[in-house]
Amino acid sequence: MHQALHAHQGELTSMRTAALRPCADPTCSVLVTGGRCATHARELDRARWNADVRRWYHTARWQQLRRLVLKEEPLCGDCLVDGRTTASTDVDHEHPHGGDPILFWSRANLRGRCHGCHSRKTKRGL
Repeated sequence: MHQALHAHQGELTSMRTAALRPCADPTCSVLVTGGRCATHARELDRARWNADVRRWYHTARWQQLRRLVLKEEPLCGDCLVDGRTTASTDVDHEHPHGGDPILFWSRANLRGRCHGCHSRKTKRGL
């Protein structure tokens, strides 16, 4: 990590930023804070076995539904159960949709979660 100085109304403030490193694609030298550059992330996404379903996440319909869920569930329910107050940043399918459009688009199957809780749930395969 390195320090970056930012001017705010005539004051200089220090803000920590992540160190830059090359894209994870071995043929690319673009510097990123982590993972792959935008070009290689898109290429990897297109090559996934479920790329046709993943396209749903890039539609206006999904963005609208995502905004609705985050508005209705601004706090992570998992964190609240554990006594923490954390903003929901991710919209998670409570039951994996597996490409089923009914489960994918069902508001009843969507929950607002913080990124950490969403990642932990996804890693468990739930």
